[in-house]
Amino acid sequence: MRRPRHVIGVAICAAAVCGCVCRQAFVHSAEAAVKPRMTRKKGLPIFPDADNSLCLVCHIDFDGEELTLQHVKRGLTCESCHGPSDAHMSDEMANTKPDVLYGRTEVEPLCRKCHGKHRSSEAVEAFRQKWLGKHRPNGRSVQDDSPCTDCHGKHVILKAGLPAQ
Repeated sequence: MRRPRHVIGVAICAAAVCGCVCRQAFVHSAEAAVKPRMTRKKGLPIFPDADNSLCLVCHIDFDGEELTLQHVKRGLTCESCHGPSDAHMSDEMANTKPDVLYGRTEVEPLCRKCHGKHRSSEAVEAFRQKWLGKHRPNGRSVQDDSPCTDCHGKHVILKAGLPAQ
């Protein structure tokens, strides 16, 4: 049975329009899912409903790390601080660094973008004096110039072949 040309033409147009609308809706929803919104304070990107699964493929030691878990609960992923790092994720030899890394002197200013000062500077100083020169349970040693991560978290990349601290 032959269908009239106009019926076929209408069906093709409807399919094309539907495909276009469906694709546009899909692209829009996909972009919305990964498009970050900014924090209220200094503009760190928050990724709603996001997780660190792409990073955890290689950095499995961060799966249960308290610092990472607390931040991802609030929508702050690895990408929030380290950028998309596409080249890093594609480098199976691990020669390419993430887009953004922080030196020891840059950690505290980064943390302060979201976290204010400690509630009690006296308590912090007493804590620092107690631990000065000693290793914390996270494996870090507290020094005069210790950044936030020397006391909070264990945000350390494990070297291949070395046991975890």
